[in-house]
Amino acid sequence: MKTCTKCNEEKPMSAFLKSKKNPKTGKRYGDGRRPVCKACAQADWMKWRSLMSEQERRAFMDDRAAKQKAWDKKRPHYQKAAKANLHARRVKASGVVSEQEVAAVWHEWNGLCWCCGCEATEVDHFRPINRAGGGTNTADNIRPICRECNQKRSHKWHGETIANKEAKMLKELKELLA
Repeated sequence: MKTCTKCNEEKPMSAFLKSKKNPKTGKRYGDGRRPVCKACAQADWMKWRSLMSEQERRAFMDDRAAKQKAWDKKRPHYQKAAKANLHARRVKASGVVSEQEVAAVWHEWNGLCWCCGCEATEVDHFRPINRAGGGTNTADNIRPICRECNQKRSHKWHGETIANKEAKMLKELKELLA
């Protein structure tokens, strides 16, 4: 149980958002939860939002979007690494891929899809990280891939030769459709 500093009510720990991590230690501050409960934090946000005009709100959101776009442009492989790591955590696969490892693999393949040779937009786990595939979330198992090939590619693992044949087939199919 914890007492909210805003409403002074005692609430369970789950009623409080997690605190930020200390950059030096990597651990959360204090007891790991923020001092204000979720309900009070939401009320403060809604009050702040209601004080803004629609024009100010749009300007704020546009400014936020522009900052996010600039940050994404400065670090293009960060989101790709984060997405690969999230997927790996969800399927309980081992390994973590860093932004630098994704950038190195991207550079190795010249930013082209390993299946069809078009411009790549996503990161693919060459050997699927599901239970049947048994792959890992490591730099030697990721490759750049375009969205179309990633969606068409099977999530089953039949070996490297079949994966390469599958890639060749996807390339031919793409050329026929074009």
